[in-house]
Amino acid sequence: MTNSGSLKIPTLLSVETSTAAGSVAVLFSPDQADEKVLAQNEWLRSRSHAEVATPAIEDAVHVAGGWSKIDALAVGVGPGSFTGIRVGLNAVRAIAWSTGRAVITVRSTDALIEGARSSGLSPWENTIVAVLNAQMGLNFAAWASGAGEITSPEAMDTKTLEKKLKALKQPITLIGDAADAVALELQALGRDVFRPRAPHLDFPHALTVARLAGRVLRVSSALSDPQALVRLFDWRAAQPLYIRGSGAEEKMG
Repeated sequence: MTNSGSLKIPTLLSVETSTAAGSVAVLFSPDQADEKVLAQNEWLRSRSHAEVATPAIEDAVHVAGGWSKIDALAVGVGPGSFTGIRVGLNAVRAIAWSTGRAVITVRSTDALIEGARSSGLSPWENTIVAVLNAQMGLNFAAWASGAGEITSPEAMDTKTLEKKLKALKQPITLIGDAADAVALELQALGRDVFRPRAPHLDFPHALTVARLAGRVLRVSSALSDPQALVRLFDWRAAQPLYIRGSGAEEKMG
């Protein structure tokens, strides 16, 4: 590992499997203005994430130069698919447990919104709203205006979302795997919606997860002390963001 001494330049292995699109990335990122993508793999869930994730991780690490190049781990923890979240999270937790690396968790809605921000495809004055299918008539929703703080994701129906957005009094950009359906419902309620013509923005990506995790690491007081960093971002604290139970659990009451 490169963190045998002081960890000054974090290289992150990142995994994101919370939606139908899975991805793995290795990012060398000493600062926000200087980064190098060392490896990345992407797939759609035509095959299960459980089948693809481990080989994709192993391949990305090999392309990046081996495990000695990896300083820390990052993972998207949801909200999203109940099973999908577990695949990526369990893989990262297992690696962290066996190798003694730190794990930085990132909300998948944060990754969506940051991906839209960095793309430049959303007008600056718009509030970016991320919506992911939560099943049973609900969506996981979070939003942010301009460079502002991203809200915590909540499960809600479209009428509730419209009431919350109405109070913001700003035009909106809608992204996420539920965005097409929600856009139609919001338009029926009289809301103007901007939908970027960029399907990749509708799925959180491991590369964006790594970028957000890198920002967390760069401001951490423990960055110069690898052992303190592992304690601060202990793998046991990396938990799935389940805003509601699985469909089976809710049907059982």
